[in-house]
Amino acid sequence: MAYFSLLKEQLRQIRPQAARFALFTLEGCLLGLFLKEHIVGVAPCYGPSMLPTLHATGDYLLFDRFSHRLGNIQTGDIVLCTSPSDPGKVICKRVLGLPGDSVDIDPRRATTKKIKIPPGHVWLQGDNMAHSVDSRFHGPIPMGLLQGKVRAVLFPSFKLVQGGLQKIGEVYPV
Repeated sequence: MAYFSLLKEQLRQIRPQAARFALFTLEGCLLGLFLKEHIVGVAPCYGPSMLPTLHATGDYLLFDRFSHRLGNIQTGDIVLCTSPSDPGKVICKRVLGLPGDSVDIDPRRATTKKIKIPPGHVWLQGDNMAHSVDSRFHGPIPMGLLQGKVRAVLFPSFKLVQGGLQKIGEVYPV
């Protein structure tokens, strides 16, 4: 009998601790889910379209999920976006045009054709234009497809990702 009364006493002491542990675990999971869905995310990046900025395989990117919602996207930023041609796929590209900007559809060609970016859209292109399916094929991308702004490469080697564009060669006025 003494054994059962001792066991009952131990269970009375464990229940509040177990309840606090379960509540703490639930709160932690909910906080983690909120952070993952609304604040930051981690995504793999595959393919040659962003060479040499990103590797063709194996880069894991840290991105924020709120910059584009706050209007904090600038020309030169690298973003993750739902693919316009395959909604199950996420693509990684550089922002080359914002609403109201005029951009060259394909600056590699001698005859340049410009397009004006409509409100609520961006122009995205890969850094490796020869191997990138981007706005040159899809046209301006709705901002609603943006998932976030890339902040860092986490793996295989950590590095912060800086936005901005670099001047390559001479630039002539149009």
